Amino acid sequence: MTLKMKEFTINFDPESGGIRHESITVNFNEQVLAAQAVLKGFEAKFTQPGSDRPFRQLHIDLDVESVTTHAVNIKADFGLRDASGVFDDPYGGFIQGVVIANVA
Repeated sequence: MTLKMKEFTINFDPESGGIRHESITVNFNEQVLAAQAVLKGFEAKFTQPGSDRPFRQLHIDLDVESVTTHAVNIKADFGLRDASGVFDDPYGGFIQGVVIANVA
């Protein structure tokens, strides 16, 4: 058994509202026996002009949804809100991650 790593990026276009969810599939040439996703980096920002302000909550989460023979399906959660406590301001950014897979 061998460990393989693959990077991925998930972009979040500017929108307002609550915590957002996106999924991505990371493919491997080898058979995937088990996998985990870890955070490599991110950017989160309010996107309205002149909207530079303190934030109250930043929410970023990566989970492995499923593992198939040659693929790992990742779900990312992304949220940013200011001190008002409401997700009413447009925000966007990206999440970078790494899938660490145990392959045959």
